[in-house]
Amino acid sequence: MRIREDGCLGPVAASVALNGGTLQWRGTTSGALSANRTLSLSGTAATQNGIDANGLLFSIPGPITGAGGLAKVGSGTVVVGNPNNDYTGGTRILSGLMQFEHPGAIGGSGPNVLIAESGQATTGYPVDQAFLQRINPASTGVVALSEHSSANLDFDAAELTGALLGTLGTREYTGRLHPAAGVYRLGGTSGVLRLPNRGAVGGRASLRVGLGREPLGRVVLTNDNDLEGSIAVDGGVLEVEQAALSGAEIRVKPGATLQVSAATLRAARVTVDAGGTLRGCGTIEGDLVNNGTVEIGCGDLRVSGAITNNGRMSLLAGAVLRAEGTLINNGFLDLLVSSGTTLPVGFVNNGTLLLPGAVKIHAVSRTGTRFSMLIEAFPNHTYQLQRTSSLVGGTWQNVGPALSLPYGFELTLSDSAASGSSRFYRVEVR
Repeated sequence: MRIREDGCLGPVAASVALNGGTLQWRGTTSGALSANRTLSLSGTAATQNGIDANGLLFSIPGPITGAGGLAKVGSGTVVVGNPNNDYTGGTRILSGLMQFEHPGAIGGSGPNVLIAESGQATTGYPVDQAFLQRINPASTGVVALSEHSSANLDFDAAELTGALLGTLGTREYTGRLHPAAGVYRLGGTSGVLRLPNRGAVGGRASLRVGLGREPLGRVVLTNDNDLEGSIAVDGGVLEVEQAALSGAEIRVKPGATLQVSAATLRAARVTVDAGGTLRGCGTIEGDLVNNGTVEIGCGDLRVSGAITNNGRMSLLAGAVLRAEGTLINNGFLDLLVSSGTTLPVGFVNNGTLLLPGAVKIHAVSRTGTRFSMLIEAFPNHTYQLQRTSSLVGGTWQNVGPALSLPYGFELTLSDSAASGSSRFYRVEVR
């Protein structure tokens, strides 16, 4: 059943019955049923009576009753707001977001709200332990904070071994979080979850961030956290901001990012999988194995253990790699704009190495008043041709715009006014 407005369902006082069908909102903007409209769910708990917001916000403020089950399907957000809903067939959030405005908006009793992997559940009030106890232990989706929270949340007591704690928008969580079965599961939404407490995650537990697919949100740790188990960034971004994060092992999965902002990572090994990214600056107390992308910026990156680069490792202008152990490059190591990096004794290069300030010139020519220089160019850099009339006291001036290429290839830099007195040229790499 598709509706563009509540009036499509007849008189306001009329009840709407669903018996295995789906009520889909088809308005061009967000909408709602009348608060006086009753939605009756027929069938049994096995009957899927669907509600589809069609990518928008669809509210059902009136009572929902009946023995059938309620299923959130499709994209968008469905808000159920009546505090006296008494449907008994349970709730299944198969995709998108479902928001319960009051504890009583959840029909039935016990852990009868199932959140599928593509689903998210939130509340119109601070998420609390009572809400967690309503979530089915088989859930693999996200419990999302809709506002800042200091409530203590025990996922283990609720037996939520597959559900994640995420947010809508940017939210700060300052309560005590207890992991289910020894694993913290965070993220999984497009929001930003900030945890400022020392030991917000810690103890004899592991940490998993994200779902390994969209939405790609962010989890930010702004204080020291010490875990005895492993740390895995499965999707989205885990950011460690001016703090320390310790674990037995740290792994960045394909499509995920670990952002370190003047932070310290302590682990036997930090591994970046192919398709994963480690970005930022700080310290790694342990080995670093890169099969994906490492981008060093915002300052120095000190690595106390061995570095094995099988992927792409690049340093931004002003950044320095301080390798205190061995360094083996089997991939692409870009030091073009990192004049402060010194390769360690015993450095082994089996791949491509770009040294600071080194530009390979393939050809130089002059035709009439045009001077041209053919150079080897690489991605993530721009190349600026400059000229001066004298190497003693002369001023270097830019010639034309800085150029770049998305992939490593040859790049031609030209000066169309190369006439008259002698001139000197150089290339500035940025």
